[in-house]
Amino acid sequence: MKEQVAQRLVLDMGKWNTGGLEEYMEVVFENLAEVAIPFLEEVLRTTLDEKVRNKAIRYLARSAKNLESSEKLQYVWELLESFWGKPYLSKEVLAVEMAYLTRAEKLPSSLVSSYWETLKSLYGESDLDPAILKALGHFSKAACLGDEEREEIVHFLLRELDSSPEELGEEEEENEFFSYFLPAILESLKDWAISPYICSELRYRICQTLLEKWKLVKEWQLIWGPYNEAILAQFLVEIAGSEMVEPFWKAKILREVKSHLDKMYVLKPLETVMEKGREIPELGEVAAEMIRFLLRKKQRIGNFPEEVRPFVYRLLGILASHDYLGGEKFPASSLQRLVYQTLLEGIGQHIVGLDNYLEKMTYSKRMPEDLREKILTRLKNLRALRKV
Repeated sequence: MKEQVAQRLVLDMGKWNTGGLEEYMEVVFENLAEVAIPFLEEVLRTTLDEKVRNKAIRYLARSAKNLESSEKLQYVWELLESFWGKPYLSKEVLAVEMAYLTRAEKLPSSLVSSYWETLKSLYGESDLDPAILKALGHFSKAACLGDEEREEIVHFLLRELDSSPEELGEEEEENEFFSYFLPAILESLKDWAISPYICSELRYRICQTLLEKWKLVKEWQLIWGPYNEAILAQFLVEIAGSEMVEPFWKAKILREVKSHLDKMYVLKPLETVMEKGREIPELGEVAAEMIRFLLRKKQRIGNFPEEVRPFVYRLLGILASHDYLGGEKFPASSLQRLVYQTLLEGIGQHIVGLDNYLEKMTYSKRMPEDLREKILTRLKNLRALRKV
């Protein structure tokens, strides 16, 4: 059955557009694993469609990642390697997807080390540079890479982050730095910051460097452009959400991005981060500071723009549900009462789902009993009305 599914999916790759479902399709091929490999190999050897070939390379790396046989995994590696230099296959895609495959547990460490040396030797000599920078992020999940090599890759990325686009000379090359090089460097450093395979000192170095850059960017001392500012803020929030990052650094990072709390690129990942961190004592004071920031901004501007308003209100509900809200600095109950009134406003504006966030607030260990009863009664009445 799996073989039939794999064959049909591969045969129809040119007919369907995955769009936002690309990540799901990658998971499908990861689960199909070995049975999909012959069909994908056939596509790589025969198809003329560039988009289909690129998909086949990506899905081949996913299908091979969890192979139990080292020999079969090595066969896939050598197959991809054999396509280097072929005019009809994208070197950029190959560079990134072979790096993705380095996370495979059964891949010999000698191949991983050799591939790092290959990419290092190619860097600066071709148009592959942005792809190489992106590929280096995948090495963060390579269990068989040596500690010295990990440190070398991180230091390599940090040096590239500090390189000045003005040194490139031509305006076109300067634009390429901001459009392709810098986003790839930032994403790879984010991947390394949350890697389970690096020491705390190296993680500290990455976090500290990114925070220093962030301060310069938000104070307009470093001009990276709106896109790079947005992804840096987003990546910092994602780093703060990682289990690999200590609570001290979580709090430090989130305080620094607080000024961008009402931006969509911060709101979306932050909702997940603060929900996961509800029981972390070090985030209680930060949660209070965020509530104060958002409510003051709302008071100043009247209300948030419609496109971000639901996200802001949901985040307020999550922040107010923190078990250590306020820490030792702010009274939790007064903040929770303000958030309660704000969420009621949102319900009155027909923002969907806010009753669930009111309910989340009642789970907080710091909620006063009278407010908890008030919210639960309000929710009971509200839900009863909806059934009528």
